[in-house]
Amino acid sequence: MEKGINVVCEKPISLNYDDVKRIYYTAQKRNVKFMIAQVLRFWTEYVFVKDLIDTEEYGKLLSGSMQRLSICPDWSFDDWMSDESRSGLVPFDLHIHDLDFLVYALGKPDEIKSFRSKRPEQDVIEVLYNFGGAVINCEATWYAAKIPFNANFRFQFEKAVVVYADGKLTVYTDNGDTVSGSNDGNECSDTLGLPKTDAYADELRYFTDCVKNDVFPDKVKPEELEEVISILKSL
Repeated sequence: MEKGINVVCEKPISLNYDDVKRIYYTAQKRNVKFMIAQVLRFWTEYVFVKDLIDTEEYGKLLSGSMQRLSICPDWSFDDWMSDESRSGLVPFDLHIHDLDFLVYALGKPDEIKSFRSKRPEQDVIEVLYNFGGAVINCEATWYAAKIPFNANFRFQFEKAVVVYADGKLTVYTDNGDTVSGSNDGNECSDTLGLPKTDAYADELRYFTDCVKNDVFPDKVKPEELEEVISILKSL
């Protein structure tokens, strides 16, 4: 049986729909393990929200808002980040993460409405997704202003609102209770019981366990990649 080099790939920046099928087919044919590394699927706070969506602990998801904001990058070699043909700009640098999580958690959106302001000094994207009546607004932006990077979210369920901001997750329930927690690696009171983990380490551990156990990684499915790429290319 042929062996090869096992690969974990950061982002599907240059992939097309046919590339996804070809890469996964080739990996399985050669008996090697391959995975696109979408780290939010391992990020504690996002895992928490995914579990709430699946279990409906606070009822059905009604709406949401996700932000991923940064200064316009000017530090890349040969200024390749500003070259759309090489980097894909904001859709493939920032929005890909939140969109991948939404497709992972909710499936294919029923409706998409988007706005984009693309200029030499900035790239601003606002996208409204409708998942079976649950409307999620996503903002991804490279600003000219030197703002610090931040990634936040807010999800409204029937019986609670879940907010992630400044590295802290808080659940506001409809009965007036407020519970919170952080995943900063420090000893602290954590009423949500969030584990102190490193998402990047968990991601690599998952992949290496698949290699060691001779199991093909299925955390990121090819059909999900195809959907994400299709949407990103339409923005």
